[in-house]
Amino acid sequence: MKAETSKRHLLDLLASGAGHVHLLGACGVGMAGLAVLLRQRGFVVSGCDQALNPLSAWLGQNGVEVSEGHDPNHLDAGVNWLVRSAAISDSLPELDRAHALELPVFSRGEVLPALLAGRTSVAVAGTHGKTTTASFVLQLLRAAGRDPAWCIGGETPGVDGVSGDGTDAIIVVEADESDGSLADYEVDLAVITNIESDHLEHFGDDTAVDRCFQEFAQKARLVIYGMDDPRARSVCASLPDARSFGMSEGADIRAHELRAGDPGTEWTLVADGIVETLCSPDVTGSHNISNALAAAATGLALGLRADEIKQGLSSLKLPRRRFDVLSDQAGVVVINDYAHHPSEIAALIGAAKCIPHERLVAVFQPHRYSRTLALRDAYPSAFEGLDELLLLPVYAASESPVQGGATWDLYSSFRSSPGACTPRVAESLDEAWAYLRATLRKGDVLLVVGAGDVEQLAYTAAEALTTAGDVSRLEPAIRQDALTLSEASALRIHEPLSDKTTLQLGGTADVWIDVGCVADFEAVLAWTHTTGLPLTLIAGGSNVLISDLGVRGVTVQLSGKEFFVLEKRDDLAVVGSAVPVKMMLDWMEAEGLHGLEFMESIPGTLGGGMQMNAGAWGHCLGDSLAWVRCLDRQGEVRTVERDALDLGYRRCEFLKSRYVIEAAFHVRAGDPAVIAAERSDIRERRQWMSGHRSAGSFFKNPQGEKAGRLLEAVGMHGRRVGGAVIGTHHANFVIVENGATSADVRALTQQGLSAVAEKFDVQLEPEVKYLT
Repeated sequence: MKAETSKRHLLDLLASGAGHVHLLGACGVGMAGLAVLLRQRGFVVSGCDQALNPLSAWLGQNGVEVSEGHDPNHLDAGVNWLVRSAAISDSLPELDRAHALELPVFSRGEVLPALLAGRTSVAVAGTHGKTTTASFVLQLLRAAGRDPAWCIGGETPGVDGVSGDGTDAIIVVEADESDGSLADYEVDLAVITNIESDHLEHFGDDTAVDRCFQEFAQKARLVIYGMDDPRARSVCASLPDARSFGMSEGADIRAHELRAGDPGTEWTLVADGIVETLCSPDVTGSHNISNALAAAATGLALGLRADEIKQGLSSLKLPRRRFDVLSDQAGVVVINDYAHHPSEIAALIGAAKCIPHERLVAVFQPHRYSRTLALRDAYPSAFEGLDELLLLPVYAASESPVQGGATWDLYSSFRSSPGACTPRVAESLDEAWAYLRATLRKGDVLLVVGAGDVEQLAYTAAEALTTAGDVSRLEPAIRQDALTLSEASALRIHEPLSDKTTLQLGGTADVWIDVGCVADFEAVLAWTHTTGLPLTLIAGGSNVLISDLGVRGVTVQLSGKEFFVLEKRDDLAVVGSAVPVKMMLDWMEAEGLHGLEFMESIPGTLGGGMQMNAGAWGHCLGDSLAWVRCLDRQGEVRTVERDALDLGYRRCEFLKSRYVIEAAFHVRAGDPAVIAAERSDIRERRQWMSGHRSAGSFFKNPQGEKAGRLLEAVGMHGRRVGGAVIGTHHANFVIVENGATSADVRALTQQGLSAVAEKFDVQLEPEVKYLT
């Protein structure tokens, strides 16, 4: 009874055409369309969203004021009722204020169906293709001289924005099933393109999904459904008033003899006595021809003539972000596409293969943690046919993180799927673009895929390629002529980095410099400071994991004799930053210098060890340290006493922005034989580590706890992603096998980090440094 009362209240509010309505999540494409329809009905309309976007300006032009962020004060301007997006959290302050003021709050899924009353209504639904199909229906009607109202979740070419109130009696809307409100629509024509598993965070299982579509279909005067889709056919075929479309021979409206054209698609339409060969120059792929068939069936049901259908089909254009070719400049084609479900992605790649190319490269931003979790094992096969795939972090769309639904979990699914490509992983749009800018080449087709803000990367790429004129000029030039080095140093471009670390993983350095002397290091630091180039120092490479995407800017390694000092000065052992730990200990043993034996079997160099205050067995380098001589980012040399370094467990704050040249340690005289015995004993205790490619302990020990024990308690022993596996001897020890990638290590350790946080509410901190 309460729901019916609420519906009558909503209908009364809409019938009044007066008052002030406020929309929560107003910048979403569906909400923006609804806002303008309400404004055109006579309401005062305002809205807010977490972040503004290009639709905000369109809303403003149509009399809808939108504010950035959420604030209960938004309701102080005489708001009478509210509409909320399905993506809006129940915890928003406006909702608390609305409840306190006893203001009605309705969902978009309640309001849009109620707006259809009194008009000939067409609602297009389906897991895929509903935006394109609804846009095609609108285009067919307008090409035939009709002026329908519309509210569609995408921007249709030739019309202003995502909604409008036409003069015709017809209204065309895209009906969203994500929150189950699809079942509330009562329309004249219901179009169901297809039905697949999606939005299971709401429905729970496929049976509930099918039931929702079934209720939608049963309430319609006429149903138009995709016969090629088994679930749509199961839901709709037995209904008394139903017409089918598709490629299947038994479909009422069908297409055959599809041929990829240049551009678009040639095909033959068979419908109600029409047998016509058509060319749709802006429609690519069989999935979009299927959408065109659905639009044709709808047009015929609305009374369009055969000649109007034929003419309209030949002039269809895809909505924005549906195989949206943003650029065909500089030898690279850039395509922006909204696809985010595996079936949509497979269809997109199938269409892209028809474009002449040397490589198909895709960037994919997963949409929502819940969807990524539910469908992650279906994604790998959807990307079949790509030459390279780059994964981005999940676009949350207001969701909180879900265990198992992150991009690293999706990556792991790729690595466990036989025959699937091995993606690379970028942790931001900027990181992805920096990599693409360095690696795109002539003949590439770049697909920018996803329903979130990944489209920004597509526009960045298109603009950069257009400006460059040639893809070979895309990567920014680095002014090497502003840097003068001695013969002791060497500079190389795009230097492979995998052979410079103990893990033997990772991509290339934009610029690599072997620094042969302190003066050259000073020059490099001054150069990078002036030019703004990022600078990364790799010491022995024993405690670093280099991104598969490589390291941007300038990467240096200290290699000259000035960095290999080994001297005894009074009671101090002075050691150069480039000296390997083993070399230091061998020298100290030979000189009878006791005090640093705990460093035995720790790989890397003294400089790298100082950066993280390395140690073992309850000791660390800082315990014996007297002073360090170092360079700052501007190239100034300083000698700093131990007490000024802010040393702690596996950290040295002072050296985070400085570079060690040499360090001095307090030592005491000892018997070389005793020192050798102590080192041998430590080696024996670490024997289990030998013979493996590893970076040692991956995570720091939390206060009063052991990272290995926590990881073992969450079942990480023996866990594998690709070529990275957790050792059975110690759960804080990652072994790297042949064929491994850096992303394998990242995905595996992220699993451990997430599991420990979930079970123990402890945030493990990596000891290994990740370089990008």
